[in-house]
Amino acid sequence: LAMTMTGHAPKRSFLQQAQLRSVCNKITNYIRVVDYIVVSTLHQLLMSSLEDLLQLFESVAVGPPEEEEPPLEEAAGMPKALKAHKYTPLFLVEVYFDAAQESIEFSPAGADFAAKIDSVMNEFVGMVRTVGTLISHESFKEYTQPLINGRQDAVEVSEGFDIVGLIDENDDYNEKVDAIKVAFELHFSEVVEYVKVFEPH
Repeated sequence: LAMTMTGHAPKRSFLQQAQLRSVCNKITNYIRVVDYIVVSTLHQLLMSSLEDLLQLFESVAVGPPEEEEPPLEEAAGMPKALKAHKYTPLFLVEVYFDAAQESIEFSPAGADFAAKIDSVMNEFVGMVRTVGTLISHESFKEYTQPLINGRQDAVEVSEGFDIVGLIDENDDYNEKVDAIKVAFELHFSEVVEYVKVFEPH
């Protein structure tokens, strides 16, 4: 902005004010578009992360894995330890005998696992929450709320999308979260059933 020798900006004519106002409105609209693109991208990343987590549970069959018999020529000289089925478990649970309680216990408990999964999903949303909007950033205030002839020309702009509110009210998001919880409970129920095998002994 052009400044006078006294350090104050010169008074603008009505035409200059209109031109400056038009430019600032265009810049503000552009900033809003960028905000919408960023929010949309973050939402897609969130949903993609949840989909990956759901696929992780759905990619593993519930129950003990089926044994895979190696070819006869390989089985003949294969050590017994190598003949066991090789697979990647979803999680590891330690089963132990509690002498004080005289019962079979396992650790960590299902509630602990469920709480950790909830924490991970909340961190996904928390990541989105930490990203502020450009429209409310101080650096762009001279365009979104310009001072024309010493007077603020525009009212304070809103921050735009409430991304967290949009996520909480999104049916697709809630369905995926529920599906992840159901899939986990289904898999962890196998741990409970396995522990029951030892109870008679």
